[in-house]
Amino acid sequence: MKHTLITFLIIPAFCVSQNSNCGDRPSKPPISINETKKDYKKSEKYLDYKQALKHWKRCVSPTGIGDEIDANLEKKIVKQVNKPIDECGDAPKKPKRLKNQSIDEYRQTAAHVEYRKQMKEWKKCMSPIKSIQRISSDEKEQKNDNDIINPCSHKPKKPIRQEGLNHEEYRNTPKHIEYRKQMKEWKACIKSLK
Repeated sequence: MKHTLITFLIIPAFCVSQNSNCGDRPSKPPISINETKKDYKKSEKYLDYKQALKHWKRCVSPTGIGDEIDANLEKKIVKQVNKPIDECGDAPKKPKRLKNQSIDEYRQTAAHVEYRKQMKEWKKCMSPIKSIQRISSDEKEQKNDNDIINPCSHKPKKPIRQEGLNHEEYRNTPKHIEYRKQMKEWKACIKSLK
């Protein structure tokens, strides 16, 4: 008896809350054929739809479930408004490959070479570390040498192999023998410092 009485009291309460004067849920406006998704999301008709949906959710929601969704929507709108102007522009368009053209031939075409150059510049512009100056390895060595005085001097440089020499002939050249002696002394010096 109690269960039926509770059921008769609860069901009408839900029915009354559902039949409020909020109206039907707003319908999403259709995307036009020539409009990109990005442009569609920024269009006035879509933003009006989102606003109407926000009011409808607030009206329908007795517990305020829609408030969190509304806060997220407002953040998105603020981000779109405060978004910095893109100084790099859009990514360069990749040229189309002709039919019956191999990938190697395609990559050697002037259009594709130019595209790769533009893409490299665009990526450099879009990079978050674009303002950091890159230091070459020689400059790093000079910087390290100025900071710390190394008693063992510099690491000896390996001599360049001449054309036509195989590995054994190269190792038997006087320059390479001298390099190995210097390297042995340098390694002993470094080892003694540790």
